[in-house]
Amino acid sequence: MTKGYTPPSPERAPNKGETYRHYKGDMYEVVGLAIHSNDDIWMVIYKPLYENADAEFFTRPLDEWFSDIEWEGKVVERFSLVAS
Repeated sequence: MTKGYTPPSPERAPNKGETYRHYKGDMYEVVGLAIHSNDDIWMVIYKPLYENADAEFFTRPLDEWFSDIEWEGKVVERFSLVAS
């Protein structure tokens, strides 16, 4: 990342505090957005809303957040909005 440079704000992004369901069923709350320090891509920071998670927070590239994937023979959203 070039010092003083900020990538353009994303056109579509989850909002802080929104709750999403992962396609496998677990629920997560969006903490915010961040810029990856090595390659200037937007990342979603989110926390699990279930017990015994592997970490307190997770990150995922924004372009993957709203992506569709194939799961059990169907095309589904990776994350779907539950509450805002």
